[in-house]
Amino acid sequence: MSAITRRSFFGVTATGMGGLWLGDALPMPANPAPSAGSFESLYKAFVDPDRKYSIRPFWFWNGKMEGDEIGRQIRQMVEHGVYGAYAHNRDGLQTPYLSEDWWRAVGAGLKTAREAGFSFCMVDDFEWPSGEARDYWMPGANKSRVVAANGDFHIRVLHPAETLVTGPKRVEVPLPADTHVVVAGKRSGSGRLDGETLRTLALPANGNVLSWDAPAGEWLVVTYRLRPSKTPDGGTVDLMNPDAVRKFIDIYYEEFYRRYGEYFGNTFPAAFADHEGSYGGTIAWTPRLFETFRGKAGYDLQPLLPALTYDIGHKTEKVRCDYLDTISDLYSTSFFQQVNDWCRAHGLQYSGHVWEESLFFGPWVQGDFYRI
Repeated sequence: MSAITRRSFFGVTATGMGGLWLGDALPMPANPAPSAGSFESLYKAFVDPDRKYSIRPFWFWNGKMEGDEIGRQIRQMVEHGVYGAYAHNRDGLQTPYLSEDWWRAVGAGLKTAREAGFSFCMVDDFEWPSGEARDYWMPGANKSRVVAANGDFHIRVLHPAETLVTGPKRVEVPLPADTHVVVAGKRSGSGRLDGETLRTLALPANGNVLSWDAPAGEWLVVTYRLRPSKTPDGGTVDLMNPDAVRKFIDIYYEEFYRRYGEYFGNTFPAAFADHEGSYGGTIAWTPRLFETFRGKAGYDLQPLLPALTYDIGHKTEKVRCDYLDTISDLYSTSFFQQVNDWCRAHGLQYSGHVWEESLFFGPWVQGDFYRI
């Protein structure tokens, strides 16, 4: 008799962290009747499942964290059938994050976890978003060790300033020191520019004034300045910059592995990015933005930057879609993929979450949700 195939519209399957199965075929054996022995083994496994199926709650570290206290809490969780947790450094932590005292506490926790059969997992930053190597014990306003290592790793956005001119005449446009691009376009109505007239204006080699002979008509001159920014939840690192993310990996993951690599993939099986972070908001910029855009879309974004805020005609939607496509790639590959690749190479599972509350957050701060 041939095997029977059962189809289901919806099904759930258990994995180490929980998982979902949708709508595929489930093959069944020719004789599906289980023996009494298999019922007994199934019941035993249900009553006392493998520890890999344990819940792993967030385990807030928000006090004085020392080896004895961490060990006590691990043993207490195990006594109550909780065989894993994600240590999450939070407000109230009295053992400075990434300090020698903190590393010693982590080492003591890993040792106790190994002895107790407990999965000692970590949220990979202080609070959130991930990617900062955040250290509130550092002097000064900046609290990111990544930004402290290189100020160019700070998030910057293209901030537009507009000047309306009527030609024909020569105009003088003042240029702040942080000017990055200047674009001019002819107005074609309220909130509209003629896309065929858009052009970048050459920045002077010296000086802080741009001279331009405006043709006849009403023209909008937009000066795009690079300005430091923050994410909605206070992140300061340019996560579209792979060099910045690599610095985060060096500070946190590489140091963790140098000290406690023997626990990776066993006692320390997984890391979690508690990550309501972003690429920086409107208008997002990173050093590789224009180069990457040209490579993906096949044309230059700079003269078309006003399309991100104005209707420039039939090209408007394409420019915006190509821009968000580029942002999505830069954000997902530079940050999520780079960290995930490192974790896979070192025996760790990598998971987390992003802005999932509304589809609105996608184009605003993170690009394509599913690409991430």
